[in-house]
Amino acid sequence: MDLRESPTGDVVRHPWETCRLRFFARILDKTHKTSGALRILDAGAGDGWFASTLMLRLPEGSSIVCFDTNYTAPQLAQLSRTASAGVTFTTVLPEQKFDIVLALDVVEHVEDDAGFLRRLLDTHLTDGGHLIFSVPAWPVLFSNHDRFLHHYRRYRPATARRLLKQIDLQILTTGGLFHGPMFVRAIQTFVEKSVHSKPAHDFSTVWRHGPLVTALVTFALSVDTALSRVAAFAGVELPGLSWWASCQKHP
Repeated sequence: MDLRESPTGDVVRHPWETCRLRFFARILDKTHKTSGALRILDAGAGDGWFASTLMLRLPEGSSIVCFDTNYTAPQLAQLSRTASAGVTFTTVLPEQKFDIVLALDVVEHVEDDAGFLRRLLDTHLTDGGHLIFSVPAWPVLFSNHDRFLHHYRRYRPATARRLLKQIDLQILTTGGLFHGPMFVRAIQTFVEKSVHSKPAHDFSTVWRHGPLVTALVTFALSVDTALSRVAAFAGVELPGLSWWASCQKHP
């Protein structure tokens, strides 16, 4: 979760978050098949929930470094106190290389996306290592929520693919993600632009629905993400609210 969206206290995670985690965990399983310990860098890690939950699925001895330049000193102290074993938080990239770099919904926050990604991978991804990457898709869907999150852009799939190729990565698999929610966002964006609504100062991401609604939404999103995964590995790229890729750094 982006730091600007992070709730305080114990909350129920949005089904979107839990389904997104399961999706990328399975992509990681297919991309980097090993039984040994993994060193992972989660760039733009936000509140660390993704990394801490992912850690439970990794081989023994694995570690995840959560990097985000926006952590404040109190946030770092709090996150470090509650972190899972093997998960650390930092505002400064460590002097080491990683087997896997996660850049999930992060480069849209950076003005020079290509420069940021090149510096990150040249310095911190091992030769032959893997990048798991995602960005918000389709510029036409740029909305007040993007402005609230300080996004510079949303990406056409072709634009995102060119970004990865220009930093000399081998693209292994690509696809869209969250196909149903894309249509919901399209309607919201159309209404927003039609009434010329002003950006809100806050967007609540706290999930306040009961068990039945939670189960139904989770099931729908689980089917949606399963479709994404099957289509991508069959070579079919379906449009979605996000675009993702698994890539390998040339040895």
